[in-house]
Amino acid sequence: MTDFYTYYESIGKSLTRSGEAVPAGSFEFKILKCEDNEFIDIPDGAIIMGAYWGDPKLFKKGKDITKKVISRVRDENHTRIFANEEWWGDPWFGTRKTLQIKVALPKKAPDSVKPPIAPVNATPATAPVATVVPTATPSTTYPAAAVTATARPAYPAAAVTARPAYPAAAVTARPAYPAAAATATPAYPAAAMTTTARPAYPAAVATTTATAAYPATAAYPVARPAVAAAPRPAGLIYPNRAAVVSQPVVSRPVVVAPRPVVVAPNPMMGRQIYGNAMMGRPFAVQQAVRSATVFVSNPRGGGRQMTLMQINQEINQLQMRRRQQGRLFQWGQMRMRSLKMARRQLRPGVGMGGGRAGYGADAAW
Repeated sequence: MTDFYTYYESIGKSLTRSGEAVPAGSFEFKILKCEDNEFIDIPDGAIIMGAYWGDPKLFKKGKDITKKVISRVRDENHTRIFANEEWWGDPWFGTRKTLQIKVALPKKAPDSVKPPIAPVNATPATAPVATVVPTATPSTTYPAAAVTATARPAYPAAAVTARPAYPAAAVTARPAYPAAAATATPAYPAAAMTTTARPAYPAAVATTTATAAYPATAAYPVARPAVAAAPRPAGLIYPNRAAVVSQPVVSRPVVVAPRPVVVAPNPMMGRQIYGNAMMGRPFAVQQAVRSATVFVSNPRGGGRQMTLMQINQEINQLQMRRRQQGRLFQWGQMRMRSLKMARRQLRPGVGMGGGRAGYGADAAW
């Protein structure tokens, strides 16, 4: 895998223009690396050739920060460079980032090799030892020993004794047994086929029964007798409505007053209007409910004025959180209680009974 310095040279963005120039001499090149939220200590005498901040493998997801690192080290006298987004930013969101700095370090001259010092062995002073010269003693010459060869006697050859031949074992012929006699199986007589004639049953007698014809139905008369209409009472028609007094019919145009169309501010109020209409209860819609506000306290302190729509939206959010988590914690329970108490004040029908038993109760919601 190539490094970032070689990558930038391959795409035509060499870092030699932004990095520090390396003078002539013997140098050792290193790439110092660290992960995000770590740091790099710049060695003394190091020449900064290039710096990179971004993805450790895909260098296109990073950026060149050579000039910024040189400014931190030379101008601001920083010897420790930190790897974080506060200093270098976020070149590619969502990737692991590393800080890499290529430096040139001057090589140290090798120390001169000193020759080894021979060890000095001190010997103690002793008295001189007299040298004894041995005296030569004449040796006596002995005669050579005579070599005598002793002849070994020749032993006679061992006699070869012939072993007697044993007679061959006699072969006894087995008698041939007579073949088994073939016994013929007697043929059994074939079973006699007996055929029993079945009696012929008499043919069924066809019986035809004539169905009696139903008498003809008398035709209904075409013209029905006129039924006199029941007289309508002139007084009270419906028990739950005001009495209507019959008026003489006057030939004049009837003007029907337009009935006000009530638009519910939210679906919940529409359901309540429909439910009250089905139960036959009178219901008065407050036109100022949409713009009315009420103070809703916050369990953590303070509060703010909220409309009915805002209260319902936050209640729906808390109910969704309760379904996801399985329950509401203490803060959520207190917030839900405050929102429901505030909604009870804004709901229509509070003045017609109030409480949990009135028309404006929110026990069903």
